[in-house]
Amino acid sequence: MTDQKRRNTCLLAAMGILAACLCASLLLGGGGYYLYRTGGLNLNEVLGFVGMGPGEVQISNLSDSTLEMVMTYIDEETGEERSGESVQLAPYDIRILPNLTPREYQIVINSNLGLPPGGECRINLRGGDTVSFVAVPEGVLVYRDGDNVSSSDEVNLLTSPVCQGE
Repeated sequence: MTDQKRRNTCLLAAMGILAACLCASLLLGGGGYYLYRTGGLNLNEVLGFVGMGPGEVQISNLSDSTLEMVMTYIDEETGEERSGESVQLAPYDIRILPNLTPREYQIVINSNLGLPPGGECRINLRGGDTVSFVAVPEGVLVYRDGDNVSSSDEVNLLTSPVCQGE
């Protein structure tokens, strides 16, 4: 094969690959635009794909007492503490707090009977994170979706790295 034929073959292959990439980009972009316009995809989901979307906190009360969860955060502009949410949970109640701005939150969980033993948790909520709190008679468990857990200390509200702002 001559050098001229080899160059022509490489040029054709490069142009074919470039055309395939362009067609794939157009199809993905057009499909995404269609899903966005028809409501099949929203901005928070798109931002969640790239780790910039809102976070979510879930709390489940599997104990026999009423729980109160108070969530506060520090306003980055003024430095003041702001109250984000205050939630009362009856026994066997589940609540989800969606669309939370990624930032550091202070969560305090208290029980009207003192059981389960509550506590404070300082979480650093990142874009797309889901952090779950589960209250059982022995205590409160905390878990960030996607984390690998190797011991019970890693899910205990009082000792979890999630509650240390990590």
